[in-house]
Amino acid sequence: MLDFEKYKFAKHDIIYDIETYPNVFTFACYSVLTGESNVFEISQYRNDIDIFLEYLRDVKRNKLRLVGFNNLGFDYP
Repeated sequence: MLDFEKYKFAKHDIIYDIETYPNVFTFACYSVLTGESNVFEISQYRNDIDIFLEYLRDVKRNKLRLVGFNNLGFDYP
């Protein structure tokens, strides 16, 4: 776990990455605060759309910040 006194900015961060292919969408994330990680998938094999959208609503409701790799170039848009 991070020392929150040293890294106060990271306390409410969710680190995430999105992968997309023609037949699958994945959203993997890690909560700095809780240490919890999740992977959501939307494909022909699994459809996590409802729990994924509820997760995003919780992120907004709790005023958490999403931090991603290549955010401006791909994930955010």
